[in-house]
Amino acid sequence: MTAITDGSPNDLLLLVARLLLMATFVVSLIDKVRAPPAELQQIHSLGLPTPIVFERLAGIFEFVCIAMIAMGMGARWAAAALCALTLFLTFAFLRYWNMPPSQPAVLTRTLFFNNVSVCAGLLFVTAAGPGTHILHL
Repeated sequence: MTAITDGSPNDLLLLVARLLLMATFVVSLIDKVRAPPAELQQIHSLGLPTPIVFERLAGIFEFVCIAMIAMGMGARWAAAALCALTLFLTFAFLRYWNMPPSQPAVLTRTLFFNNVSVCAGLLFVTAAGPGTHILHL
């Protein structure tokens, strides 16, 4: 393995931004490994068969994308794919517009727009690329 470390300060910012963005998904990945019953029930409510299989497949997909983006290997494609998954999950599970006005609806709306913001960051990685701080295997 060799790391490319020569680059502009902007390249260092791209590295930090990639790593910070991936921190959100690491937390999500831990939840997918734990497979909390409430999350499995949400998946089941969509009519998907075997929620645990869907949860595990999404976890594997997230893990691969997280690794690729963090290391800068295929970061553009991985960020675009992770953005697509995030948007799908956001629109599938955070439908605040169908909820009665209440505190949970406000929290769900906040989570919805947080996910949209994360997608904006992923689209930025897709457009800008990983910078020069990448890992070559």
